[in-house]
Amino acid sequence: MSTLTTVLAILVALEHLYIMFLETIATSSESTSRVFGISIKKACEDLKAAYPDVKWKEGKLLNRVSMKDLEDWVK
Repeated sequence: MSTLTTVLAILVALEHLYIMFLETIATSSESTSRVFGISIKKACEDLKAAYPDVKWKEGKLLNRVSMKDLEDWVK
């Protein structure tokens, strides 16, 4: 493989990883909203309409929270 082919393959792989990240982990981020052309509000409305039996809660960043804080948020 030539150097150019290798560089292009790496760039494509990175792009795919970024899209996978947006679709699986950062589903409610501004970047995801911008990339896929849908507002976060619209996405939430669509999900609530598609799954009416689910108890929806506002999202919360739960990095390094105590188990009690996590249990309180889940209730």
